[in-house]
Amino acid sequence: MECQARGTPKPKLTWYHDKRPIKDSRNFKLMHVQEIGLSQLAIFEIFKDDEGEIKCVAENKHGKVETVARVNVIGKSSTFLQNFQQFAPNDLC
Repeated sequence: MECQARGTPKPKLTWYHDKRPIKDSRNFKLMHVQEIGLSQLAIFEIFKDDEGEIKCVAENKHGKVETVARVNVIGKSSTFLQNFQQFAPNDLC
C-alpha cells in the first residue's frame, strides 16, 4: 500500500491499523521517503486478526488528511482490499 502527500512544512506520514500505529515487524514493513512525501506499507504475511481498517495519515502544523482501506482476510493468509477510499486531498497547505 502506498501513501503520498505534499506540503510545507513536509507532512509526517503515519500508518494505523484499527486506530493503533503500525510499526515495523516481521509481517509489516514501513518505508518512508521523506524528501518526496512517500510512505509504503508492505504486508508479508496476514492473518484473520489483521482484518480491519488500515489508514495513512499525513499531518503537519496546518492540519491533517487521511486515506483509508478495509482489509478482509479470506482463508488462512490472503488479502482482499475493499473500498479504498480517500477522504481528503493529498496536499496540505
